[in-house]
Amino acid sequence: METASGGRRVTVGLVLLLGSMTALGPLTIDTYLPALPQMATDLGASESQIQLTLTTMLLGLGLGQLINGPLSDTVGRRLPIIVGFSGHIVASLLIALSPSVELVIGLRLLQGFFGSAVMVVAMAVVRDLFEGLQVVQMLSRLSLVMGLAPILAPSLGGLLLAVTSWHGIFVFLALAAGVALTTAVTRLPETLPPERRLQAGLGPTLQAYRTLLSDRAYLVMVVVGAANSVSLFSYISGSSFIFQEGFGLSPQQYALVFGANGVLLIGGTQLTPVLVRRFGAERVLLGALVVSVLASVATVVLARTDAGLLGAVIPIGVVMAMLGLCMPTTTTLALEHHGRTAGTAMAVLGAGRFAIAGGAAPLVGLLGDGTAGALGLVMVVSNALAAALMIQVVRHRRR
Repeated sequence: METASGGRRVTVGLVLLLGSMTALGPLTIDTYLPALPQMATDLGASESQIQLTLTTMLLGLGLGQLINGPLSDTVGRRLPIIVGFSGHIVASLLIALSPSVELVIGLRLLQGFFGSAVMVVAMAVVRDLFEGLQVVQMLSRLSLVMGLAPILAPSLGGLLLAVTSWHGIFVFLALAAGVALTTAVTRLPETLPPERRLQAGLGPTLQAYRTLLSDRAYLVMVVVGAANSVSLFSYISGSSFIFQEGFGLSPQQYALVFGANGVLLIGGTQLTPVLVRRFGAERVLLGALVVSVLASVATVVLARTDAGLLGAVIPIGVVMAMLGLCMPTTTTLALEHHGRTAGTAMAVLGAGRFAIAGGAAPLVGLLGDGTAGALGLVMVVSNALAAALMIQVVRHRRR
């Protein structure tokens, strides 16, 4: 137990609670990944159609934050949490009953929309309670909890597939969201008192957006975060087909590979506060992006030379570790000067990440031939763009 700025204490319970809220998105995305081939067969869908169930989920997460973030700045944090969890539960149950891939695609959009409310509020609560380096430290701790989702979720999905079908996975997601909702309602107090809330109405909301969109440094972080996240979501959407169909892994073996990369991502997040304290957030972010570009190039080269399973796992694992450094530093730099409108600021940042990355997610399936080469190519382009922007930021700050 520690004391944060303003005398607030960082408790294990708070970390676990906010971590479970931020993990809702990864849990919803990753648990069903081992079932993607089964879903394609069961619903008579193509690989690209099934990947659209991920794309619409990500679009819902991104676009929903543009509404739910400002809403939480005006009505407080608790109401969006309750509505978000409740809507997510209903959407999950309806997906479990869906007879067609088109209906699943549409419902995943709603599932993402409601889930976005929970995720954006969790991040806004961090900014409500903490400042400065404490924000980095808290985000790193949340990333540790949130990182368990991509490690455990595919394994859990593989185990569920052994006793049920993909329908049962979505029933499980509804139950998990119900438990989290109960915990949040009973344990999380309101962190945004009425005197700190923005005035309700379209005018104040638009003014908050105008302020954010006129901040060049903030917008650069939004684009950097979105470009960097393309690597993560392209990997999520394509890895099931690459490793299960391309390399012949079973759902359980795939879950182990996915979980190992999740461990590397968590390791990166836990190194972040130490590195930021020594080198600064901007240098840490730039260094991680440069390493990501090099590892992405290695992924393409090794795929072209038929280097085998390890030739894909190792460079992709390096990219995942660098993502662990990039995500908390990008968020910290973006929210640095926007404490009062943290919900709106996090909404734009999250919308950029999920909408742009979600739109890019099917590229692996469209460009690929069952190898890691297409994934590597998408990662090269996205990380190179993010690195180029950060080089300009660092040069500007040095002047």
